[in-house]
Amino acid sequence: MKTIEIDDELYAFIASQTKHIGESACEILRRLLIDEPGIVTTVVTSGASIP
Repeated sequence: MKTIEIDDELYAFIASQTKHIGESACEILRRLLIDEPGIVTTVVTSGASIP
């Protein structure tokens, strides 16, 4: 398992997305970023040019 650092504002947002008691931050992020249909994720790396 990897560890990431997030600020308090982002943690509060993740916590606000809890659907059931005991749901972990990992479960919430997986649901928000991977499982929910209709979500498009765009990743832009530093220094990359956007056409």
